[in-house]
Amino acid sequence: MNKKAQFYLVAIIIIASIFMGFATTINFGERAETFSLVDLAEELNIEKRYLLDYISYNQLNDDQTEKIFINFSNNYIDKIGKNKDIFFIFGKPGSIKIVGHRLNETNISIDDETGYSSILETNSFEKNYSTFNEIKIKLENNEYLFDLKEEQNFYYLVHYLSNKERYIVHG
Repeated sequence: MNKKAQFYLVAIIIIASIFMGFATTINFGERAETFSLVDLAEELNIEKRYLLDYISYNQLNDDQTEKIFINFSNNYIDKIGKNKDIFFIFGKPGSIKIVGHRLNETNISIDDETGYSSILETNSFEKNYSTFNEIKIKLENNEYLFDLKEEQNFYYLVHYLSNKERYIVHG
């Protein structure tokens, strides 16, 4: 009789373990990934450092550097999602490129030291500017200033609207 009770106890433990395994797998499979601008800013700052180190270490010329920046920008636009305004600003004083994705309702303009001009392109775009010491970007009436150093510069600006709240990260 004692062995019969042990058999039932082991069977119950095995069945409970299998049930717990399924429950854990189902709960894990249903977990939704949330978008965090704070995590994105940290990730972009790290990636930006690696990117600039790579360019410096390999002594890439301006054309090679621009291709790398464009590829990086387009990959991150796809990764971040096309339901956000995303702008990558890079280059040297005198020749700046913006690669971005702009939603229809977003007001953005750039002051390239000749006055503000609106960026009217929607969806994904690339645009060249001639500027000297700094870039001023006005996004929804907030101004962001990016200083240009003599070496390669790389900045980002991400604008996200969620539940009628506006989120912006830049660096």
